[in-house]
Amino acid sequence: MPPRHVQVPAPPGQPAAQPAPALRRRPRQPRAQATSDALQQAFVQL
Repeated sequence: MPPRHVQVPAPPGQPAAQPAPALRRRPRQPRAQATSDALQQAFVQL
């Protein structure tokens, strides 16, 4: 049990590092546009 509590603070740091590279790869497309594109694709599939 104690080891799990020690790992709890670690996970929050890892996810924060992932969004950083994602933004670097697609700096032109903010999250708002990404969601809009996903919605457009969903409508096209329908």
